[in-house]
Amino acid sequence: MSAVSQVTDEKRHEAAPKQYGRSVLATACARYWRAWQVFLLVLVVNVVIQPLLTTLPGVPSLTSARFMVTALVSYAVLLFSFGFLICAALLVPNGKAGIGATWARLKANLGGFVVWTVAWTVVVTLGLSLWVYPGLVILILTPFVPIAAAAGHKNPFKANFQAIWARKGRFVVTLIITLAFFLALQVIVALFNWLVTGVPAYAIGWFILCLVGPWLLTAFVLLYLSTPVGAAALAGSSAPELNAT
Repeated sequence: MSAVSQVTDEKRHEAAPKQYGRSVLATACARYWRAWQVFLLVLVVNVVIQPLLTTLPGVPSLTSARFMVTALVSYAVLLFSFGFLICAALLVPNGKAGIGATWARLKANLGGFVVWTVAWTVVVTLGLSLWVYPGLVILILTPFVPIAAAAGHKNPFKANFQAIWARKGRFVVTLIITLAFFLALQVIVALFNWLVTGVPAYAIGWFILCLVGPWLLTAFVLLYLSTPVGAAALAGSSAPELNAT
């Protein structure tokens, strides 16, 4: 590699063009509708399946085969829904994201996404089960791990902290606002569960979550794509960072 090529390559990785305007969340609100077909599919699937899985007659034992199967099916639906939403958000900066294009993007990195996201989920769940705060801290400090995995990064854990450091100020602001929205969302869902019970209550809760969740997720994807480590994912390119072991 010549000296000129090396300097050019270094400058290319020093900064990345922002994929948002004054507000990450405002830009995400405008752009995530480009993937409305994907979001509608995820919403319908979860609004139908998740309430049925959680309201089956009888309360199974936590160690029973029925509970294990139900929990695995529920998690599998959530996992693929999560992957679909991330990949749709990765596509929206370039235009509309249809179901076919989103699935093609997810399928390209499906193995890595499943492995890293399952591992990430296990660690977060253990933190929440041992004591709530460790789990929340892990969740707050690693939001880009599933995004980097879906984008094809070989080391999403490293990419997560590189992305946070590259846009640390904007990350903190976006995180605080997102946490406030999730708190408000929890209050709203709890209110609906108090006024409405049974399957309708679960359906309303999942409807609200699937309506607001993609917007907030798109905001973090746009923030990730606005960092040097995430910029290559915008065009699906095979930059050195994406292939490095």
